[in-house]
Amino acid sequence: MKKLKKWQIALIVLLAIGVIGGAAGGGDSEKKEEEKQQETSKNEDKKDNQEEQKEEQKEEKKEEQKEEKVYGIGDTQKVGKVEYTVVSKDVTDHIGDEYFGVAAQNEFMILTVKITNHGDKSLTVADSFFNLVDGSKTFKTDSGDAIYLEDDSIIFKEINPDASLTGKVIFDISENTVKSSNLQLQVQTGAWGTEKGYFKLN
Repeated sequence: MKKLKKWQIALIVLLAIGVIGGAAGGGDSEKKEEEKQQETSKNEDKKDNQEEQKEEQKEEKKEEQKEEKVYGIGDTQKVGKVEYTVVSKDVTDHIGDEYFGVAAQNEFMILTVKITNHGDKSLTVADSFFNLVDGSKTFKTDSGDAIYLEDDSIIFKEINPDASLTGKVIFDISENTVKSSNLQLQVQTGAWGTEKGYFKLN
């Protein structure tokens, strides 16, 4: 066997190093490409999550805005299958006439309300449908003195499906309560009040 010269040995070594380096470099290149693809996938997932979060935040804001809507006198609000409108508010210290009337212990607040029945059965209006709320305080209707409203009272009136009725509800409350900026009329559906709505009165 012919003995290789030093320069031939050196050339073979260099070629071998080049082949090994190329293989290693190719491996590194493939590894880098794989890492790049993984990073891109992560970024896309992150972007998708951010988009989903933005959509959820938008929906939450819509719900909050819906919940925060404040109804007042003249507005109509649907509570369950019943629609309420507070038509007007009056304050007096006496109702009825000189022969058939009564003086308030404090002040009478008389609210004229319109109720529309969107249910499938007739609806009998009870005084439990209405309360005044002032912060943590709750005030019930003055059903005893409601008789002095005669036919104008809406209590115990019956409303058929798809029909509307307008009448009055009366409360005997203090002057401070009458003027309270937090005073609201609470309305509800059914005697159990599973669904409630609120109207700001001042």
